[in-house]
Amino acid sequence: MDVKTEIRNPFALYQYVYQTVSGDFVLITASSFLAFPSEYHLFTFCTEKKSQILDCYWPNPLVESYIIRIHKHFFSNCTMEPVIWVDPPDDTLTILVLIPVFLTLAMIALVVWCSKRSDILA
Repeated sequence: MDVKTEIRNPFALYQYVYQTVSGDFVLITASSFLAFPSEYHLFTFCTEKKSQILDCYWPNPLVESYIIRIHKHFFSNCTMEPVIWVDPPDDTLTILVLIPVFLTLAMIALVVWCSKRSDILA
């Protein structure tokens, strides 16, 4: 049978695509995440080709909702550990604060000194 007559419902077609590639998505772990773009490319290519077989334009709202559902299913627990911001040690923080303060005071002193000696420098 022809695929067009066998699968008339686009949603059923995308279910077929899901079953085809879902085994590959399950194998993706944090250590093998670099292989994910190639699997995602195959998934996208497969949905695009199957949409063309059904004479559907691609992407369409059904495909978008389907891909979002796939992401929610496979990547719902893909959060990275939050970055905990901590202040630098007190010695480092003191140096980082005092350097601009002393530079500002030095520039003010230089301007005042130069303005008092304008008669000699001119």
